[in-house]
Amino acid sequence: MSSPAPSFEMPLPHFDLEHFNGAAQLNHLGLIECMGVDAEQFLHQQLTQDMVVLPPGSSTLAGFCNAKGRLQASMVVIKESSERFLLILQMDLLERTLKRLSMFVLRAKLKMRDVSASHSLVGLMGKCAELPVSSEPPALQAPLQSALGLSRKLLCLPHASPMDEVQALLQTNPLSPEHWALSDVLSGVAWVQEKTFEQFVPQMLNYESAAAVSFKKGCYPGQEVVARSQFRGSLKRRTVIVFGKEALSVGMELFGPLHAAQPCAVLAQVARHEGFFFALACFQIEALPMAHDKSDQAASLRAFLKLEPFDCKTFCLEANSSQPIELGFWPLPYALLEDI
Repeated sequence: MSSPAPSFEMPLPHFDLEHFNGAAQLNHLGLIECMGVDAEQFLHQQLTQDMVVLPPGSSTLAGFCNAKGRLQASMVVIKESSERFLLILQMDLLERTLKRLSMFVLRAKLKMRDVSASHSLVGLMGKCAELPVSSEPPALQAPLQSALGLSRKLLCLPHASPMDEVQALLQTNPLSPEHWALSDVLSGVAWVQEKTFEQFVPQMLNYESAAAVSFKKGCYPGQEVVARSQFRGSLKRRTVIVFGKEALSVGMELFGPLHAAQPCAVLAQVARHEGFFFALACFQIEALPMAHDKSDQAASLRAFLKLEPFDCKTFCLEANSSQPIELGFWPLPYALLEDI
């Protein structure tokens, strides 16, 4: 990893930060309400994050796993109180997730329902994310991982509440769905969606570094697998940000020089921006150093993640292909936890 990063053969992507200052209606996300005296304890036993220590009025990213520790959904959880939670997740997984969670309710005193149709979800970024938003009742807010050095947050508002300020932001500072989708990718935090259902354990998507996993709470589905990945050094995949001119899509596989017949990465989330495709790609860790230096298979993942943006011609879109694509690597906006 001591050799200098390769120079760009394709132009480095340019971002006009003013275009990322605004508000976007997030119709691709849905909302589940979990309400009742047992709501806190129930979600605590089902999700990867600690719902008991989460203060009322705050939020967290969390995952919902199967018994093998594979993510069935990811969500932003807003805790209005110990008896009312809102789960924000991809709309294409909402019905399946609601049905799956409801299977575990049994005698718990709570009700879960889809309240997407009665609420608006709005994403704020840049200066708009730093403005106070007043409404009655108060809008529920959830900070998100920043992107391009800009703040981001979600607003959740019932349709019955006045939305004058939010509507003003949507009209005067509109943020296109494409720009919001790109900010999601550049935040380094992938949403689990239909095409990536049950493909990843949380750490493969860096969720422990994005504060979506608690290792101090009790059991939840898949907890033993998640803990083993964390403390026994068995994790072999990590997510990084890539970009290129070739068309990329969620679920697409990449093939590398180590095992040309087997994929070394799968794309977890994709966005398009000014002729570039950006993606969150879950890579085999051993394949990443070779993207920078084909002769170096022993370099550490941490050293790789500290590199400035660079591009390479190491990976292919098909098995055993002799036609590699030009693929760029973009730094993550956060550091991985030191105990990995």
